[in-house]
Amino acid sequence: MPTYMLEGTAEVRLNVRPLSFTLRLEGPGVQGRLEVSQEGRAVEALVRPANMPNVVILPQVVSNTMVSLFPAGVARFPAPTIAHLSIAVEDRASADPQRIILAPIDVSGLDRKDLVFVAPKEGLLSVRAAHNQNDADLGPLGNAARVATREILGLQWVDPEMALNMVVAVDGSGSTADLVQDGTVSAVAQVISGVSQVVANGKEVSAAIVDDAFHLLPAMELTRIPAAINAQFKNRIPSSGFRSSSPLDGKYGLAAQQMIYLVTDGLPADAELLQRGNGQQEFRHLVAVTDPVAWELLGGSHEPSTVIARPAATDSLHDRLLGDPRELAAMVKSLLLDCFPAGSALSGKVNH
Repeated sequence: MPTYMLEGTAEVRLNVRPLSFTLRLEGPGVQGRLEVSQEGRAVEALVRPANMPNVVILPQVVSNTMVSLFPAGVARFPAPTIAHLSIAVEDRASADPQRIILAPIDVSGLDRKDLVFVAPKEGLLSVRAAHNQNDADLGPLGNAARVATREILGLQWVDPEMALNMVVAVDGSGSTADLVQDGTVSAVAQVISGVSQVVANGKEVSAAIVDDAFHLLPAMELTRIPAAINAQFKNRIPSSGFRSSSPLDGKYGLAAQQMIYLVTDGLPADAELLQRGNGQQEFRHLVAVTDPVAWELLGGSHEPSTVIARPAATDSLHDRLLGDPRELAAMVKSLLLDCFPAGSALSGKVNH
């Protein structure tokens, strides 16, 4: 049996015959179901063998076809759930039919995942993976934040037209230095990295240190951002101030909207100056590691903000968030505020 591995942008061409799709889920006992649509409409002429609940046979591919996976009996796939799909050509005349194996896909937190796209092409059937982007390993906390983001939004990545560039901008003043040394800032950066892998969807994610101006760090892989921030603090003298409203370097020049997360240890003195700028192209979100009661007494911020209780001396934010999925999910949901246009479906999910 000729067997092909389908991954990335690869295309496999099959003979024009009925196709059999076999699903296997690896995870905590959850079931799933395969659905097939052609030109956006559900295909009703599917064969589902009674003795093989994980198999679907598509008798004919007449137009562009999408094969999608949905959870059965639950709203979303729990973490961790890995989907395995194989496709075989139903050809009884051949003793050696063609077969495709799709690279494993993490569907944790999703309520739907498009798996493969099939289309007639030059007298054959063209088969491609529906999405070829792979997840980076962001470490336990970053990976958990990514799953929490997907659970809230119900998708693996936002559509490209909704995606945002993101900046993790850290207060460079001396009052934040302790939060860097005890790993708190790194934990916050890991969570934002997990969120950004879903919301940025391949657009630029950068880091910066902010005092009276923005100091963007060189471009780097998403996985390196937390460590790069720590390294910057080891090699610089803390500033005496922090201007959260300081303009982003004009040379940054990104085409898409930008979400700037300002990580600090309290309410900035210039918080009242924070507002959207650049023709609604830039959004600023305060991430304050401080006493929530003190934050409220100071009046908070009119712009979206996330307040994180400062960890005790014997605790770490990293371990606390990993040990409390509810707190992590609440933090992720707060970070998603204002990421999407008001009235959009994604905004509705965040504000639900």
